[in-house]
Amino acid sequence: MNILFNKAPIVHNYEDWVKGDRRALFVTGLSGSGKTTAAKSISDKTGAKLVSLDQYIRKLVRNNSTEELKTDSDYNNAYYKRAIELILRDNPEGKLVVEGTHIAWFDPEKIKKDHALMILRTSLLNSTTNAVKRNLGKEHLAKWGKPNLDIPIKYNLQNYSGISNFAKKVDMS
Repeated sequence: MNILFNKAPIVHNYEDWVKGDRRALFVTGLSGSGKTTAAKSISDKTGAKLVSLDQYIRKLVRNNSTEELKTDSDYNNAYYKRAIELILRDNPEGKLVVEGTHIAWFDPEKIKKDHALMILRTSLLNSTTNAVKRNLGKEHLAKWGKPNLDIPIKYNLQNYSGISNFAKKVDMS
């Protein structure tokens, strides 16, 4: 990943997923990188079910299903792993397209072994600009009532190194 310039996406096992040899395609990248747009397009073209990792995270929080995870020394990682387990459990049949920033918190070897993976490497500048524009849009304002301009900036700065390191691990293996 780059701060100023976009790079080509990293893609693993996509053809196997299209043929049906892999169950899920995980799409990740920074907020505003085009994850949801790419995932929706792929879902529409292939008939695969589109699933948002964020929706499952909210479901865990809403149902207070996180207490058991607090004993894990790597709480955040355990939290997101649990969400992925629920996604796969709740959708036992057919192909899935799962999109979310926090996919990068998982073990890339496990994902590559069992599933397909797409990492969008839109630059930090472009991703953050897109996220800020989205947060100024009518849909966001209708849902949240006010623009949250600092959130995508902080969020992307926090996640930039994690997604960059994840992309490096995936690309090297």
